[in-house]
Amino acid sequence: MALRGTFEETEPPDLLQILALGGKSGVLTVFHQGRTARLAFRGGDVVHAVDGARQGEEVVLSLLSQRAGSFVFTTEDVPEERTIDRSVPALLLSAAQRVDDLTRANGLLKRPSARVSVPETVTPERLSELAEGERELLGLIDGRRSVGEIVVATEAGVSRAYALLASLIERELVEVVPAAEEDSPLLAGDPDDERLAAAVAAVGARRPTAVELTEVAQYLRQAVGNPGAGGG
Repeated sequence: MALRGTFEETEPPDLLQILALGGKSGVLTVFHQGRTARLAFRGGDVVHAVDGARQGEEVVLSLLSQRAGSFVFTTEDVPEERTIDRSVPALLLSAAQRVDDLTRANGLLKRPSARVSVPETVTPERLSELAEGERELLGLIDGRRSVGEIVVATEAGVSRAYALLASLIERELVEVVPAAEEDSPLLAGDPDDERLAAAVAAVGARRPTAVELTEVAQYLRQAVGNPGAGGG
């Protein structure tokens, strides 16, 4: 018999615990915003998960942060392929840590309109250890440009730029400062670039999306303890 429901009724962590405690074997199919993810259970453990091109633990951790969507669990034979080795309790613990990371990342970046600068206490030796993507960002940080403007001006892409900037702030190589009153130096330098002006306005008008923040949090876990990993 299939088990069906929605995440408004049964949240993902509760659903995984139910299947784990019941020692279930089968496939959990999740439907959300036009996407379909499949999680294979064997004896109550999640052994494989796939969502489009993604597979493994990342699919499960993303699922655990959802609060919308529907699901169906069917008892069936699961493939031998295994991309997940950790238990459900261990995955739930990682998901809880991710929530903390997301909160921290959002707090670090404040708002896209916030300004950032390099503290005077940062030594040349520390800056010399930066990876290429971080050096590009640092070259745009002058205390006047906003987070949104810096993100738009880089070639790294919005998610990656937010991640690199968050890592620099976390490592105290960059700090958030009060917004300056003068006009944007990026726009002042090229007043006829309407495309840049529109992009800056678009980024500056919003906070990072959930997907962007997830990538920021993931990058923080990898890069804060290993600064050399921040290159791009």
